[in-house]
Amino acid sequence: YPADRLKVVKLDVTKPAEVAAAFAKAGEAFGRIDVVYNNAGTWMRAEVEGTSDEDARQLYEVNFWGALDVSKAAVKFFRESNPKGHGGHLLQVSSMVGINPWPLTGMYSSTKFGT
Repeated sequence: YPADRLKVVKLDVTKPAEVAAAFAKAGEAFGRIDVVYNNAGTWMRAEVEGTSDEDARQLYEVNFWGALDVSKAAVKFFRESNPKGHGGHLLQVSSMVGINPWPLTGMYSSTKFGT
């Protein structure tokens, strides 16, 4: 799509200020947002009991909290900033592993089950 129809914005979903800034930039560019493709995620394959708290928390920051923050910001924008009655589409990407875990994906699967 040409730049006047599509705005791609790089952001770190673990930083709520960057999430808010991305929605503001898109709103400034077009006055509305029609589609949000929420695809941020990171992968980990390890035994649950061998996963450090730091690694587990980072996985949750991206896969659960990051996805949740983008989803909340999208719905808020659709309701409050888009023209009345316009709405929008939120496409949330998760993983089949969230409901059908593979060996060594317990921690990863738990983050995806919530999204």
